[in-house]
Amino acid sequence: MSINFQALVLQQEDRQTLAELRELSFDDLPEKEMLVRVHYSTLNYKDALAVTGKGRVIRKFPIIPGIDLAGEVIDPGNSAFKAGDHVISTGWGMGEEYWGGLGQYARLDPSWPLLLPAGLDMRSAMVMGTGGFTAALCVRAIMDHGTRPEDGPVLVTGAGGGVVCLVSAPKKTAQADALQRLIAPILNGELVGKDTMLAGWVVHNVGTGNITVWFESLQFVCTREWE
Repeated sequence: MSINFQALVLQQEDRQTLAELRELSFDDLPEKEMLVRVHYSTLNYKDALAVTGKGRVIRKFPIIPGIDLAGEVIDPGNSAFKAGDHVISTGWGMGEEYWGGLGQYARLDPSWPLLLPAGLDMRSAMVMGTGGFTAALCVRAIMDHGTRPEDGPVLVTGAGGGVVCLVSAPKKTAQADALQRLIAPILNGELVGKDTMLAGWVVHNVGTGNITVWFESLQFVCTREWE
């Protein structure tokens, strides 16, 4: 069985990334064992970089972007899944090296997807998406290390995020002043000045930056490498 479907396809010409909505058939999909009808995907920051060509995200062209998806199994191949199963998939190089979720159908390696957890529908799973899943892993990690409410605020870094600007950028800027007014009430007075914060734990997800500036203000620091 083969039908035509819509997908966002990226190509590269003269070092320029070109995005086009195309009509494809199953024969155009990569040779992966499992066929899934995609119901939902998310537009992640990495996807935006891929589509605009502003980041070196794509490893192979042409490609369908989309680093996650939720969908229905159409053909499970020789996997343990059954036709009609609702599955989710994120990571594994989807949307970077392998064709991803921004199309109406996708072929997956059977080791990538998981059954949709009980209590979630496919839309809700993708509303949370890869970002929500990663955040949940961070919360689980600090809980596994014994964090308690009385330990104080949890500091979370981010690219241009309010907390990281206030903590690691002591220079006085209009952005820092605005962020201080926004964040200070949430921290219930735990913010001290513009370059010091009293915090119980830190989740440092950016991977760069001068985080040693505020280590002395932290009660606990644990590190974990994420794939």
